[in-house]
Amino acid sequence: MDVWLNHYQTYITWKTPFPGQHGEDKFGLDYRSTHDPLITDKHIQFYLKGESLYKGEGCDDLSPGWIDFDHTHTMSQLVVTEAAATCVAQQVAKSPLSRFHLNRKSMNEFFGSKDLRFDTSSMKRDMPILQKKLGANKPLTFILSFRDMKVGFAQGDKDVTLEMVARISIYYDHADPLAAKKNLPKHELFYDEFPVVASGKVECINDVFKSEIDQLQLNIDKKYGQRDQPKRNNMDLTTNEYKEMLGQLQFTFNFWRKYLNDVLLRDGTRFPYNMKEFDTTVKFKNHAMYFLFEVEPTAFKELPKEEWYEDLEKS
Repeated sequence: MDVWLNHYQTYITWKTPFPGQHGEDKFGLDYRSTHDPLITDKHIQFYLKGESLYKGEGCDDLSPGWIDFDHTHTMSQLVVTEAAATCVAQQVAKSPLSRFHLNRKSMNEFFGSKDLRFDTSSMKRDMPILQKKLGANKPLTFILSFRDMKVGFAQGDKDVTLEMVARISIYYDHADPLAAKKNLPKHELFYDEFPVVASGKVECINDVFKSEIDQLQLNIDKKYGQRDQPKRNNMDLTTNEYKEMLGQLQFTFNFWRKYLNDVLLRDGTRFPYNMKEFDTTVKFKNHAMYFLFEVEPTAFKELPKEEWYEDLEKS
Protein backbone atom coordinates (compact mmCIF):
# COMPACT_ATOMS: atom_id res chain seq x y z
CA MET A 1 0.00 0.00 0.00
CA ASP A 2 2.82 2.40 0.85
CA VAL A 3 4.43 1.89 -2.57
CA TRP A 4 1.07 2.14 -4.35
CA LEU A 5 0.45 5.51 -2.64
CA ASN A 6 3.97 6.72 -3.57
CA HIS A 7 4.97 6.75 0.12
CA TYR A 8 2.06 9.11 0.81
CA GLN A 9 3.44 11.82 -1.43
CA THR A 10 1.84 13.51 -4.40
CA TYR A 11 3.37 15.96 -6.87
CA ILE A 12 2.01 18.77 -8.99
CA THR A 13 3.58 21.03 -11.61
CA TRP A 14 3.10 24.76 -11.18
CA LYS A 15 3.42 27.26 -14.01
CA THR A 16 4.17 30.88 -13.31
CA PRO A 17 0.91 32.89 -13.29
CA PHE A 18 2.65 36.14 -14.22
CA PRO A 19 2.74 37.31 -17.86
CA GLY A 20 6.26 38.09 -18.97
CA GLN A 21 7.76 35.49 -16.65
CA HIS A 22 8.31 31.96 -17.96
CA GLY A 23 8.82 28.51 -16.58
CA GLU A 24 7.31 25.80 -14.45
CA ASP A 25 8.46 23.68 -11.54
CA LYS A 26 7.44 20.58 -9.63
CA PHE A 27 6.41 20.54 -5.97
CA GLY A 28 5.33 17.72 -3.68
CA LEU A 29 3.09 17.23 -0.66
CA ASP A 30 3.71 14.72 2.13
CA TYR A 31 0.27 13.72 3.41
CA ARG A 32 1.23 11.03 5.94
CA SER A 33 -0.95 10.90 9.04
CA THR A 34 0.68 12.28 12.18
CA HIS A 35 -1.47 10.03 14.39
CA ASP A 36 -4.52 7.78 14.16
CA PRO A 37 -7.76 9.29 12.83
CA LEU A 38 -10.39 10.24 15.38
CA ILE A 39 -13.63 8.44 14.47
CA THR A 40 -17.00 9.13 16.09
CA ASP A 41 -20.59 8.37 15.12
CA LYS A 42 -20.84 11.84 13.56
CA HIS A 43 -17.52 12.54 11.91
CA ILE A 44 -13.95 11.48 11.26
CA GLN A 45 -10.87 13.66 11.76
CA PHE A 46 -7.59 13.17 9.90
CA TYR A 47 -4.35 14.85 10.99
CA LEU A 48 -1.88 15.02 8.11
CA LYS A 49 1.71 16.18 8.05
CA GLY A 50 1.08 18.60 5.20
CA GLU A 51 4.76 19.18 4.43
CA SER A 52 5.62 20.74 1.07
CA LEU A 53 8.50 19.20 -0.87
CA TYR A 54 10.90 20.65 -3.41
CA LYS A 55 13.44 18.45 -5.14
CA GLY A 56 12.70 15.77 -2.56
CA GLU A 57 13.52 18.01 0.41
CA GLY A 58 11.07 19.15 3.09
CA CYS A 59 11.16 22.06 5.53
CA ASP A 60 13.39 22.55 8.56
CA ASP A 61 10.59 23.37 10.98
CA LEU A 62 7.02 22.12 10.86
CA SER A 63 6.04 22.43 14.50
CA PRO A 64 3.16 24.87 14.91
CA GLY A 65 1.89 23.52 18.22
CA TRP A 66 -1.53 22.00 18.52
CA ILE A 67 -4.20 23.21 16.08
CA ASP A 68 -7.70 21.74 16.26
CA PHE A 69 -10.77 21.85 14.07
CA ASP A 70 -13.40 24.55 14.50
CA HIS A 71 -16.05 22.74 16.50
CA THR A 72 -18.49 25.64 16.18
CA HIS A 73 -19.12 24.43 12.62
CA THR A 74 -20.53 21.03 11.69
CA MET A 75 -19.49 21.18 8.05
CA SER A 76 -16.41 19.53 6.53
CA GLN A 77 -13.16 21.40 7.15
CA LEU A 78 -9.60 21.69 5.95
CA VAL A 79 -7.30 23.42 8.44
CA VAL A 80 -3.98 24.89 7.28
CA THR A 81 -1.47 25.91 9.95
CA GLU A 82 0.96 28.80 9.73
CA ALA A 83 3.84 26.31 9.69
CA ALA A 84 2.39 24.41 6.69
CA ALA A 85 1.72 27.65 4.79
CA THR A 86 5.21 28.93 5.61
CA CYS A 87 6.65 25.67 4.31
CA VAL A 88 4.84 26.18 0.98
CA ALA A 89 6.16 29.75 0.72
CA GLN A 90 9.71 28.70 1.56
CA GLN A 91 9.71 25.93 -1.04
CA VAL A 92 8.40 28.27 -3.74
CA ALA A 93 11.12 30.76 -2.75
CA LYS A 94 13.74 28.10 -3.56
CA SER A 95 12.33 27.64 -7.06
CA PRO A 96 13.09 29.76 -10.14
CA LEU A 97 9.36 30.56 -10.15
CA SER A 98 10.05 33.13 -7.40
CA ARG A 99 12.72 34.87 -9.48
CA PHE A 100 11.38 37.74 -11.55
CA HIS A 101 13.23 39.34 -14.46
CA LEU A 102 11.95 42.86 -15.05
CA ASN A 103 13.07 44.51 -18.27
CA ARG A 104 11.61 46.02 -21.43
CA LYS A 105 10.55 42.69 -22.93
CA SER A 106 8.96 41.24 -19.78
CA MET A 107 7.17 44.50 -18.89
CA ASN A 108 5.58 44.71 -22.34
CA GLU A 109 4.43 41.10 -22.04
CA PHE A 110 3.09 41.72 -18.54
CA PHE A 111 1.04 44.78 -19.51
CA GLY A 112 0.10 43.46 -22.97
CA SER A 113 1.82 46.35 -24.69
CA LYS A 114 4.49 46.86 -27.36
CA ASP A 115 5.92 50.30 -26.74
CA LEU A 116 6.72 50.41 -23.02
CA ARG A 117 10.25 51.34 -22.05
CA PHE A 118 12.20 50.18 -19.01
CA ASP A 119 15.17 52.47 -18.64
CA THR A 120 16.51 55.21 -16.42
CA SER A 121 14.51 57.92 -18.19
CA SER A 122 11.17 56.08 -18.29
CA MET A 123 11.51 55.43 -14.54
CA LYS A 124 12.58 58.98 -13.74
CA ARG A 125 9.25 59.89 -12.11
CA ASP A 126 9.30 57.00 -9.62
CA MET A 127 13.04 56.36 -9.21
CA PRO A 128 14.93 59.48 -10.32
CA ILE A 129 18.06 58.31 -8.51
CA LEU A 130 18.72 55.84 -11.36
CA GLN A 131 18.98 58.54 -14.04
CA LYS A 132 20.94 60.76 -11.66
CA LYS A 133 23.60 58.08 -11.12
CA LEU A 134 23.59 56.21 -14.45
CA GLY A 135 22.56 58.85 -17.00
CA ALA A 136 19.57 59.16 -19.35
CA ASN A 137 18.07 56.41 -21.52
CA LYS A 138 20.05 53.54 -20.01
CA PRO A 139 18.05 50.27 -20.38
CA LEU A 140 17.89 48.20 -17.21
CA THR A 141 17.10 44.72 -15.95
CA PHE A 142 15.93 44.16 -12.40
CA ILE A 143 16.18 40.64 -10.97
CA LEU A 144 13.89 40.23 -7.97
CA SER A 145 13.77 37.17 -5.71
CA PHE A 146 12.85 36.31 -2.12
CA ARG A 147 14.05 34.30 0.86
CA ASP A 148 13.12 33.63 4.51
CA MET A 149 9.38 33.60 3.87
CA LYS A 150 7.13 33.49 6.93
CA VAL A 151 3.32 33.28 6.79
CA GLY A 152 1.04 34.41 9.60
CA PHE A 153 -2.72 33.95 9.99
CA ALA A 154 -5.15 36.06 12.04
CA GLN A 155 -2.51 38.42 13.37
CA GLY A 156 -4.26 41.56 14.59
CA ASP A 157 -6.83 42.62 12.01
CA LYS A 158 -4.94 40.95 9.14
CA ASP A 159 -6.17 37.66 7.70
CA VAL A 160 -2.80 36.82 6.12
CA THR A 161 0.62 38.33 6.77
CA LEU A 162 3.73 37.48 4.75
CA GLU A 163 7.18 38.53 5.94
CA MET A 164 10.17 37.98 3.68
CA VAL A 165 13.52 39.29 2.53
CA ALA A 166 13.51 40.72 -0.99
CA ARG A 167 16.71 40.50 -3.05
CA ILE A 168 17.20 42.99 -5.89
CA SER A 169 19.94 43.03 -8.50
CA ILE A 170 20.23 45.69 -11.21
CA TYR A 171 22.04 45.26 -14.53
CA TYR A 172 22.05 47.00 -17.88
CA ASP A 173 19.71 45.29 -20.33
CA HIS A 174 21.84 44.46 -23.37
CA ALA A 175 18.86 42.96 -25.23
CA ASP A 176 17.07 46.31 -25.25
CA PRO A 177 17.37 48.29 -28.54
CA LEU A 178 18.49 51.31 -26.52
CA ALA A 179 21.65 49.41 -25.57
CA ALA A 180 22.92 49.36 -29.16
CA LYS A 181 26.20 51.26 -29.62
CA LYS A 182 26.23 52.38 -25.97
CA ASN A 183 28.98 49.93 -24.95
CA LEU A 184 27.36 49.42 -21.55
CA PRO A 185 29.24 47.31 -19.00
CA LYS A 186 27.89 43.85 -18.19
CA HIS A 187 28.75 43.75 -14.51
CA GLU A 188 26.17 44.08 -11.74
CA LEU A 189 25.30 47.68 -10.88
CA PHE A 190 23.52 47.17 -7.58
CA TYR A 191 22.56 44.38 -5.19
CA ASP A 192 20.80 44.59 -1.88
CA GLU A 193 18.39 42.78 0.43
CA PHE A 194 15.40 44.38 2.12
CA PRO A 195 12.96 43.08 4.74
CA VAL A 196 9.45 43.33 3.28
CA VAL A 197 6.01 42.74 4.78
CA ALA A 198 2.74 42.15 2.93
CA SER A 199 -0.70 41.58 4.39
CA GLY A 200 -4.32 41.53 3.35
CA LYS A 201 -7.87 40.28 3.60
CA VAL A 202 -9.11 36.99 2.15
CA GLU A 203 -12.65 35.74 1.60
CA CYS A 204 -14.63 33.23 -0.45
CA ILE A 205 -17.64 34.48 -2.40
CA ASN A 206 -19.64 32.02 -4.50
CA ASP A 207 -16.71 29.60 -4.52
CA VAL A 208 -14.31 32.27 -5.73
CA PHE A 209 -11.19 32.84 -3.59
CA LYS A 210 -10.73 36.61 -3.39
CA SER A 211 -7.94 38.57 -1.75
CA GLU A 212 -6.89 42.19 -1.41
CA ILE A 213 -3.44 43.41 -0.41
CA ASP A 214 -3.69 46.25 2.10
CA GLN A 215 0.03 46.46 2.87
CA LEU A 216 3.17 45.95 0.81
CA GLN A 217 6.13 47.85 2.17
CA LEU A 218 9.69 47.78 3.35
CA ASN A 219 9.82 46.45 6.90
CA ILE A 220 12.81 48.39 8.14
CA ASP A 221 13.48 48.28 11.86
CA LYS A 222 12.25 51.53 13.44
CA LYS A 223 14.96 51.49 16.11
CA TYR A 224 18.05 50.36 14.19
CA GLY A 225 17.05 51.30 10.64
CA GLN A 226 18.66 50.00 7.43
CA ARG A 227 22.35 49.81 6.56
CA ASP A 228 24.16 52.90 5.28
CA GLN A 229 25.11 51.16 2.04
CA PRO A 230 23.76 48.33 -0.13
CA LYS A 231 25.48 44.97 -0.02
CA ARG A 232 27.09 45.60 -3.43
CA ASN A 233 27.33 49.12 -4.77
CA ASN A 234 28.70 49.74 -8.27
CA MET A 235 26.59 52.88 -8.73
CA ASP A 236 28.72 54.89 -6.28
CA LEU A 237 25.72 55.67 -4.11
CA THR A 238 26.43 57.83 -1.09
CA THR A 239 24.68 57.12 2.22
CA ASN A 240 22.11 59.84 1.53
CA GLU A 241 21.55 58.63 -2.03
CA TYR A 242 21.05 55.08 -0.77
CA LYS A 243 18.39 56.23 1.69
CA GLU A 244 16.81 58.26 -1.10
CA MET A 245 16.66 55.14 -3.23
CA LEU A 246 14.94 53.20 -0.44
CA GLY A 247 12.24 55.85 -0.25
CA GLN A 248 11.72 55.71 -4.01
CA LEU A 249 11.55 51.94 -3.88
CA GLN A 250 8.68 52.17 -1.39
CA PHE A 251 6.68 54.28 -3.87
CA THR A 252 7.27 51.53 -6.44
CA PHE A 253 5.90 48.95 -4.00
CA ASN A 254 2.78 51.09 -3.56
CA PHE A 255 2.22 51.10 -7.33
CA TRP A 256 2.48 47.31 -7.53
CA ARG A 257 0.13 46.84 -4.58
CA LYS A 258 -2.54 48.93 -6.28
CA TYR A 259 -1.99 47.25 -9.64
CA LEU A 260 -2.20 43.74 -8.21
CA ASN A 261 -5.45 44.60 -6.42
CA ASP A 262 -7.05 46.40 -9.38
CA VAL A 263 -6.02 43.98 -12.11
CA LEU A 264 -4.58 40.58 -11.19
CA LEU A 265 -6.56 39.95 -7.98
CA ARG A 266 -9.79 41.67 -8.93
CA ASP A 267 -11.64 38.61 -10.27
CA GLY A 268 -10.25 36.14 -7.73
CA THR A 269 -9.50 32.43 -8.26
CA ARG A 270 -12.34 29.98 -8.81
CA PHE A 271 -12.25 26.65 -6.99
CA PRO A 272 -12.09 23.48 -9.16
CA TYR A 273 -15.76 22.68 -8.58
CA ASN A 274 -19.03 24.54 -8.87
CA MET A 275 -21.63 25.80 -6.44
CA LYS A 276 -23.92 22.86 -7.15
CA GLU A 277 -21.51 20.64 -5.22
CA PHE A 278 -20.08 22.67 -2.30
CA ASP A 279 -20.45 26.08 -0.76
CA THR A 280 -16.98 27.07 0.45
CA THR A 281 -16.12 29.71 3.02
CA VAL A 282 -12.84 30.60 4.70
CA LYS A 283 -12.07 31.99 8.14
CA PHE A 284 -8.96 32.79 10.14
CA LYS A 285 -8.41 32.29 13.85
CA ASN A 286 -5.98 30.69 16.30
CA HIS A 287 -3.12 31.30 13.82
CA ALA A 288 -4.71 28.96 11.26
CA MET A 289 -6.75 29.15 8.06
CA TYR A 290 -10.00 27.18 7.98
CA PHE A 291 -11.67 26.13 4.73
CA LEU A 292 -15.29 25.18 5.48
CA PHE A 293 -17.16 23.04 2.94
CA GLU A 294 -20.93 22.74 3.07
CA VAL A 295 -22.22 19.96 0.83
CA GLU A 296 -25.16 21.18 -1.23
CA PRO A 297 -28.36 19.07 -1.46
CA THR A 298 -27.84 18.86 -5.24
CA ALA A 299 -24.25 17.56 -4.97
CA PHE A 300 -25.26 13.94 -5.73
CA LYS A 301 -26.51 15.05 -9.14
CA GLU A 302 -22.95 16.08 -10.03
CA LEU A 303 -21.50 12.61 -9.41
CA PRO A 304 -20.38 10.64 -12.50
CA LYS A 305 -22.92 8.23 -13.88
CA GLU A 306 -22.49 4.47 -13.47
CA GLU A 307 -21.10 4.10 -16.99
CA TRP A 308 -18.18 6.36 -16.01
CA TYR A 309 -17.12 3.99 -13.23
CA GLU A 310 -17.45 0.97 -15.56
CA ASP A 311 -15.20 2.62 -18.13
CA LEU A 312 -12.70 3.49 -15.38
CA GLU A 313 -12.51 -0.16 -14.27
CA LYS A 314 -11.92 -1.31 -17.86
CA SER A 315 -9.08 1.18 -18.28
